[in-house]
Amino acid sequence: MNAIQKRAVVQAFLARHDLDLQHSCLQLGGAPALGRLQRFRRAVAVATRLTTGHRRELGWLQRLLLAEHGKEVGFDEVDFFHDIDPADPSILTICLLTEALAEVISALGNPGGAQGSDEAAAA
Repeated sequence: MNAIQKRAVVQAFLARHDLDLQHSCLQLGGAPALGRLQRFRRAVAVATRLTTGHRRELGWLQRLLLAEHGKEVGFDEVDFFHDIDPADPSILTICLLTEALAEVISALGNPGGAQGSDEAAAA
């Protein structure tokens, strides 16, 4: 998979999960996280290929969805995580987003190296 195809994979993920991603970012990291997601979405939309910066943002998004504390992803001012009720149905959505994002990151493979795990095993 080349860098153009990889960008298309990321763009498809962002489009498919757009509203859930926005809600989860707002819920987990507040307005700063939502703003960062929106900047990332715009950057991917106008890019011609997947870049190291895009990969960095995917990593940030994964850490946000997985993190137990807001400080781990750079939001020192407010701990949004404590406001979430464990019984909230959005927890399931966050879990599903986390799994889907992990699949995307795995499919992208290492930058400049092996592709996804299936392609690397076949090589």
